Order: sequence, then structure tokens, then C-alpha cells
Amino acid sequence: MRNLPCHYVINGHFDLEKDEDDGKIKILPKITRSLRTEFPSWFNEVYFCHREQGTEGKVHYYWTTAGTGKYDFFKSTLNNKQRYWKDPIEINFDDSPVGFERLLQLRFEAISKPEQVDK
Repeated sequence: MRNLPCHYVINGHFDLEKDEDDGKIKILPKITRSLRTEFPSWFNEVYFCHREQGTEGKVHYYWTTAGTGKYDFFKSTLNNKQRYWKDPIEINFDDSPVGFERLLQLRFEAISKPEQVDK
């Protein structure tokens, strides 16, 4: 995260909430009621971080940087309309650059070499 030029970084979690009217379960950022949907709009970068157990037993880490319909509040101004990378993007700790440094590389190398978009 140190490589991302940002002023505020906030880690959050999800809260499951049952809608009393239709009985559907909603997954929202775990913050106070009135700020649940407004809060993510205050930030340019809102990512979903998750991990999956691979078939070979290794754990793989991923970021989703765009809304999926179910989680519309995820977004990345670095990757507008997924021009520079496709979601989810794997965070590979064995291959440098890692994390935000990798996202910045994908974003700004794509400007100088638009034909080489990482898929």
C-alpha cells in the first residue's frame, strides 16, 4: 500500500442484513446505517479483497476492483471500465511488483504501451 499515493486508507468488512420487507439478505460495508452506501462514494479506489484455496493447496489472493452488480460500490479510478486489467486480479507475492505497485505498473505502462493490456 505504501506505493499508492493516497491520503486515507480504510479497511472494512461486510455486514449481512436481512430486508424485513422482502426477506432478502443484503451484503453491505459494515458501517453505520446511513453511511453504508454513501461511504464508498467518498473514495476513488474501493476493492474487494479475498482469497481462495487452489487445487494444489496453495492459497491465492485476489482483488476485485469493479462493481459486479451485487457489489456496485467497488470501483477503481485507476482502471476505468477495466481498460488496464481484468478483474479479479491476483496478488502474487512471489512475483514483483506486488499489490498497489503492480496496479500502478499496469495502469501507467498501459499508457505508454496501449497494446499490452494485462488480462
